[in-house]
Amino acid sequence: MTEEEREMSSDSMPEESAEDAVKETSDISDHKRNKNKENKDKEKDKKISRLEGELAECQKEIKKRDEVLIEAQNKLNRMLLEFDNFKKRTLREKEAAHDEAVCEVMENLLPVLDTLESAAQIESDPELAKGITMTLSAFKSVLTKYHVEECGAPGEPFDPDLHNAVAHIDSDELGENVIATVFRKGYRLGDKVIRPAMVQVAN
Repeated sequence: MTEEEREMSSDSMPEESAEDAVKETSDISDHKRNKNKENKDKEKDKKISRLEGELAECQKEIKKRDEVLIEAQNKLNRMLLEFDNFKKRTLREKEAAHDEAVCEVMENLLPVLDTLESAAQIESDPELAKGITMTLSAFKSVLTKYHVEECGAPGEPFDPDLHNAVAHIDSDELGENVIATVFRKGYRLGDKVIRPAMVQVAN
């Protein structure tokens, strides 16, 4: 076929057929693009689904570890509380044992103190009286060091927890249930009575 014949043949092709061919080509291209987009969307969905699954697993693991951490913290808090209670209980027991030991020793030494105080009142030799006074001062310094206090003095209200009433007297000068005379001093350590005072109570 000559060039002229081809041109004539081309010119004789219906215009609608050419448009259909272009449209068909365009449709094929659109279909391919849509197919590619669908494939990409599917891949994205799969990736998102996989990531969501991994995220869910991570969240479960974090929750599990948080529960373990909370339990460990609670256990630590209980141990610290128990240890604190143990320290306080041990300290109370230690203080109680110390006070018991002080009371026991002082109870045995108080008769010696009574004798020294009586000797200081009746001793006429100045040198000997001076020695007794110095000994009494040293003795009372020891009582102060261990927080031992006297209890029971004339004019104080009578307290049966601190005083032992061995005599009574009627007196217009003293009030009711008041110590009139102390026959023997009493001593205490805090709230614990080492020895009650032996007293005479008025009215």
